[in-house]
Amino acid sequence: MAENRRKNQYEIFLISAKKNAENLLKLADRFLLGNAKLQVERFIIYSSLFNHREKLLLADEYELKDLLEKSLVHYKTKDSFRDLYCKTGNYSETFERIEVKTFRTAH
Repeated sequence: MAENRRKNQYEIFLISAKKNAENLLKLADRFLLGNAKLQVERFIIYSSLFNHREKLLLADEYELKDLLEKSLVHYKTKDSFRDLYCKTGNYSETFERIEVKTFRTAH
């Protein structure tokens, strides 16, 4: 029972850490806090809380260049981008911007 409680507390911690990172990014972006934004970006880069898709979307939304570059490493072929399209059901401006950034990074 105590082990289940610890597991639940850890899961709650992970969920709140992820939400906090996203909220801190919003605030840092809103109030032009570049250093804070950089620290949160580093946290996300090395965090296993975010999957590759989430990292790529956050990199696009908050213009996080290092996160974008680190995230793009996992997308080497056209098929590897499939998860971006399949989960949204349509082709959006976000993914178009990501493709442009991918092209610029590759060349």
